[in-house]
Amino acid sequence: MKVENASTNLVTLARRIEALENAFTVALHSVSTALPTVKSDVIENLNRHAQAYKGKDPAVASATKLLINRIEAFNPKIRD
Repeated sequence: MKVENASTNLVTLARRIEALENAFTVALHSVSTALPTVKSDVIENLNRHAQAYKGKDPAVASATKLLINRIEAFNPKIRD
């Protein structure tokens, strides 16, 4: 594999991960609109996941914390 192809693959992978994060966040918000405790339950479980990996794999813990922050900050307005 050429270095050029490897960097292109990493960019593609990063974009796909970002798209999945966006889809997950929007879906979670949709569900939590009907069931408000869902969002807090998901955040609580993600925090446990991050804690479990804190000493083992800092990259996983960091990525999980970033996702938590993104979920917490995502509060779109619902129009009537």
